[in-house]
Amino acid sequence: MALAQISEQTFEQEVLHSELPVMVEFGAEWCGPCKTVAPELAALAQELEGKAKIVTVDIDKSPMLARALGIQSVPTFVVFHNGQPAGGKAGAMKRAELRKLIEPFLPRTAGALKPEEVAELLKRGQISLVDTREAPVF
Repeated sequence: MALAQISEQTFEQEVLHSELPVMVEFGAEWCGPCKTVAPELAALAQELEGKAKIVTVDIDKSPMLARALGIQSVPTFVVFHNGQPAGGKAGAMKRAELRKLIEPFLPRTAGALKPEEVAELLKRGQISLVDTREAPVF
């Protein structure tokens, strides 16, 4: 699956106005690590289809955008949420690391809690665990 390549002209519409979180890979055609991470990004894009967008920006074709966002090395990954940069990291990464960058911004099923959120609520006494397994008939 080829990732959408966006430019300075399409950045606002594709990233800043997106209803989904967007991971942007800032790279370049001459960048070896960018080529190495491309299959990882494509697999992640397929995994997160409908939950997030993953796009690329060639810094040589969009230098003003790279400069405006302070991109100093490639590849650099920036996650945008609600039109704002919300996190990022430079350097080639495996799919699991890339997923960790965008995961906090993915839509969750209504009412779904992460284990650490449950632990915190238990600690504060705001919830109680109830065993709902069937008890033996007496």
